[in-house]
Amino acid sequence: MGDYETALKYYKKYKAIEDSIFSENKHKTVAELEIRFETQKKQQELELLQQTNRNQELEIRKNHYLVIGLIVVLLSIIIISLLILRQNKMKDAQKNLMLEQKLLRLQMNPHFIFNTLTAIQNFIYKSQQKEAANFLSRFAKLVRLILENSREEYISLEKELTTLEYYLQLQELRFKGKTSYDLYVDDKLEVDFLAIPPMLAQPFIENAIEHGILPKKDKGHISVRFLKKEEFILFEVEDNGIGRVESAKIKKEESHKSLATALTNERLVILNKRLRNKIMLNIEDLYEGSEASGTKVSFSIPYRTPDN
Repeated sequence: MGDYETALKYYKKYKAIEDSIFSENKHKTVAELEIRFETQKKQQELELLQQTNRNQELEIRKNHYLVIGLIVVLLSIIIISLLILRQNKMKDAQKNLMLEQKLLRLQMNPHFIFNTLTAIQNFIYKSQQKEAANFLSRFAKLVRLILENSREEYISLEKELTTLEYYLQLQELRFKGKTSYDLYVDDKLEVDFLAIPPMLAQPFIENAIEHGILPKKDKGHISVRFLKKEEFILFEVEDNGIGRVESAKIKKEESHKSLATALTNERLVILNKRLRNKIMLNIEDLYEGSEASGTKVSFSIPYRTPDN
């Protein structure tokens, strides 16, 4: 009996120790599992973070290349645009130079020079030396002004008025008794402060005389007016000739378009490319009832000073 109790006692101690060891091993295993889980979790998080960083780096690099590509494209567009702009400016300058040469030939045509010199010569033959010297001086001044003005894109309104005055005086001399003129300038215009393109009206004045007034039976008249209209100079050339329709019939060229009009339109296209407010040209046939009574050419020119 005593051995049984002793055996039972030791068995219980054994079970207690075994249970204690098992419980400790269990806690240790659970702790190891938890540590392993946390380690794996942190490793996964680290790998995910590294992958995210790699993706961000790739995205940054991609955006960097995209920005560089866009800059290259933008610079290429700018360079190409500048080259095209420069080429267009050179073409415009060349075209403008050719137009100026054509206009100069139109204004200094041999008929005008020959007839003017012939009229001056007639004064000399009639022993009217004073008149001959006076008109010869005006002719020389006109030639000098036309040559000077042909090199300028804009001149002062005062200088243009002087040129027109000489031109109209000499045209009146050429066709003495056949034509007269008047030149009016609005008092509100500051002629020494404002600027306009030179020689806009001269081709139209010559057209008016040769194709409008000379075919008339009676004396013709040309009115040249410079008026102030808001922020524009209204430049008008009006004649009381036979009109464009009758003139075309005489020449048998109803579809004819004058060289003066064509050259002026080309010139205005080039000038207007650099202007916010455009220069406008209008040609109007005038009538008294149903009868043609002349032509009016109008230029609407925005205010501009000689310096800008």
